[in-house]
Amino acid sequence: MNVAAKLSTYGLALVVVFAGAWAAGGAVGPPGAGTGDRHPSDPGQSDHRDSGPTTGVPTTISRK
Repeated sequence: MNVAAKLSTYGLALVVVFAGAWAAGGAVGPPGAGTGDRHPSDPGQSDHRDSGPTTGVPTTISRK
């Protein structure tokens, strides 16, 4: 096989592997992921949590 054929075969194999991984991830991924069933405008369903001022240091590692 020449170099172009080898690279083409490798590229095609990568596409097949990634397409398979994407399909498997969609089949067994978290339920409701990407379905749009949550509405952040509804009270109580926002992903934002007010945890006070941000210092850049996680609270589990903060120095006293």
